[in-house]
Amino acid sequence: MHVGIIMDGNRRYAKMKKLFPRFRGHLEGKKALETLLKAWIKMKEPKYLTLYAFSLYNFKNRSSLEKKFIFALLKKGFMELLKYEDVFKREVRINFIGDTTKCPKSLLNVIDEVIEKTKNHKKKFLTFAICYDGQQEIVDAVNEILTSKGKKVTVNNFKKYLYTRELPPVDLIVRTGGEKRLSGFLLWDTSYAELIFREETWPEYNVTMLKQDISEFRRRKRRFGK
Repeated sequence: MHVGIIMDGNRRYAKMKKLFPRFRGHLEGKKALETLLKAWIKMKEPKYLTLYAFSLYNFKNRSSLEKKFIFALLKKGFMELLKYEDVFKREVRINFIGDTTKCPKSLLNVIDEVIEKTKNHKKKFLTFAICYDGQQEIVDAVNEILTSKGKKVTVNNFKKYLYTRELPPVDLIVRTGGEKRLSGFLLWDTSYAELIFREETWPEYNVTMLKQDISEFRRRKRRFGK
């Protein structure tokens, strides 16, 4: 099972809790993610978890101060993941999609280290989308095809040119924060995904809610056009 989560609402949470500056909400979001990941690693399902950590749109539109704060949080979080023994005990492979070249060098070094140290893990798969945009992913795939002069493109073989070429299609998308849109998240892979939109902001989301959302997914009948 592949679950994608759009972790939205950090700044709205900060406003609700009267935190200032508003981007302090990202710190509360990091705390929520740490708790969720520790629980997810021990869960049988979902085997695949992809997290929308920072969109390309946000990279282009947020202040340099906020971006610096977010990148520092990401770096700290990834370094902490490498110290978490269950990542290795339960063989969690960690990967990244998006235009990570826009990240600071210090963060890129940590990303490279995380990829290298978990690359042989085969039991669970955790993917972070950073400076990611689904339209850009498709455009990059098309450009790769044009450059490689590959064979005729089909729905079946187009997948191998995407950032997500090693991941299965998404089964369930969960978005927190009250908005009801995909915001460019995994556009190709979500063609038949079930969608759940939650009013709770990301810092309020927890493993109980994730289990509720998985249960809701299992109750739905997926007909795939039949």
